[in-house]
Amino acid sequence: MFEKIDSDKSGTIDRLELFTVMKELTDGKITENDVDQMMKDADMDGDGRIDFEETQPQKTLTFQQKQKMSQEQKRRELQQKEQRASSEEIQTLKTLFDKFDSNHDGRLDKNELKDLMKSMDEIMSNEDIEEMIKQADWDEDGLINFEEFKYQMLD
Repeated sequence: MFEKIDSDKSGTIDRLELFTVMKELTDGKITENDVDQMMKDADMDGDGRIDFEETQPQKTLTFQQKQKMSQEQKRRELQQKEQRASSEEIQTLKTLFDKFDSNHDGRLDKNELKDLMKSMDEIMSNEDIEEMIKQADWDEDGLINFEEFKYQMLD
């Protein structure tokens, strides 16, 4: 299968090769964003290409390690953002978060996040909210905790 996708026989699959094959497999019902996400998920070493080793099952652990490193990097970035923010700004975010965390579980679900955004005069579709959660949800539990919320909201 790898060899069929690697049309230029370079030993790697680039974005265009993946897009071409996926377009055929889905009868054209795939977006460039879908392919970008597939590349991001499969490209373990971040070189912009998928090599044969990255398609093998033993790379799952490497992906999990990469995901953990990404979470740690975001936590470091959050610490830097918090240092630049005022204590009042952080407290305002906490108050806002707590106000819309209606079940008080420390996490915002899709409906709670939608209500929060609406309170800020940001009317968003369910698809927009789902995309926002997907981008902000480090631990991929489908919910936004306060740490993830602060990361998104602080400059």
